Amino acid sequence: MDAANFLYHTPYGPIYGLIGTMGLQRLVLPDPDSPIRPYLLHSRPNHLLGRRLHALLEQYFAGVVTDFDEIPLETCGTAFQESVWQAVRAVPYGITVSYRDLAQSVSGANAARAVGQALKRNPVPIVVPCHRVISASGGMGGFSAPIFWKKLLLDLEQGARNLKTGQNQES
Repeated sequence: MDAANFLYHTPYGPIYGLIGTMGLQRLVLPDPDSPIRPYLLHSRPNHLLGRRLHALLEQYFAGVVTDFDEIPLETCGTAFQESVWQAVRAVPYGITVSYRDLAQSVSGANAARAVGQALKRNPVPIVVPCHRVISASGGMGGFSAPIFWKKLLLDLEQGARNLKTGQNQES
């Protein structure tokens, strides 16, 4: 990512994004092994979207059950990739699905590898929650960002779900 017009600071490093006139185009999670420092543009064609995304990320990282469906996307994937990304957006917070099950819901075929490749190219992790897709055996599988993010995001969501449902409370 050469340029960004969105910046959100996490305890794990800065998340950079690019917001277009119609929606979110890119979101890059920090990688301590390959830190990026894009040019931070001072103009943003959609200030309201930037403020809303910032507020939703604040909630999300505070451990509040958060839905990013209201964030419009302006991504440029193939028709198959876009259909996979849309399907992943329907996976509820704190729930995981397998690559195989997602492939069945998208194409009705055994295309788990193709789904994995589409998710690897997901330009907007967290908003398109590809971290919620795991292997059929329960393993992590891959991720469009450093793999530690996948575990971190799943743990964050599981903790928030447990709080919301009253699990893990002492009697």
